[in-house]
Parts: sequence; C-alpha cells; structure tokens
Amino acid sequence: MSDIETQNRLTRLEIEQATLREKTNNFKDLITRFENTLDSVEDLIEHRRLNTNDDLKDIYEKISDLEESIKDSNKEINAKIESLNRWRWFVQGGMFIVGVVIAKLADWFSNS
Repeated sequence: MSDIETQNRLTRLEIEQATLREKTNNFKDLITRFENTLDSVEDLIEHRRLNTNDDLKDIYEKISDLEESIKDSNKEINAKIESLNRWRWFVQGGMFIVGVVIAKLADWFSNS
C-alpha cells in the first residue's frame, strides 16, 4: 500500500469519524430535548394530579355540607311530623270524648 492510498484511507476515516461525531452530537441533542420534554410532561402530570386532588377535596366538602343540610332538613321535617301526630292524637281523643258526651246526652234526653 502506498503512502497516497494510506493518506486517502486516513482522510476517508477522518471524514467518517467527523460524520459519526456529528451524528452522535445530534443524538445527544435529541436525547437532551427528549429528557426536557419528559420532565415537562412529568411536571404537567404532577400539576394536574394536585389540581385533581384539590378538586376532589372541594367536591367532598360540598357533599359533606349537603349531607349536613339534608340531615338538618330531615330533623326539622321529623319534628313537624311528630307535632302533627301529637295534634292528630289530641284531636282524635277530643273527638272520642265529644262522642261519649253526645252519646250520654242523647241517652239522658231519650230517658227523660
């Protein structure tokens, strides 16, 4: 092999080496951009997870408030029903007494 051939081969190898370095640098840049994008996606996912947790806390608080409101309303309604039931029994008892008095009066007037 002559010096010229060796020089030509060496030149081609240097060109190939430079090309490989350039491709390697391109891959390094691509990997860096990918890692940055991945970090951004991870940050976005974490941000959305935290927002979702906050939203869920708000929803649970609203449900709890609604539950308390319903319990209070049920207590009021039950108290009103109990009051109406007492009045119903009072009226029924009064009607029974009035019926007995009328029956006694009718019996008394029919016997006299």
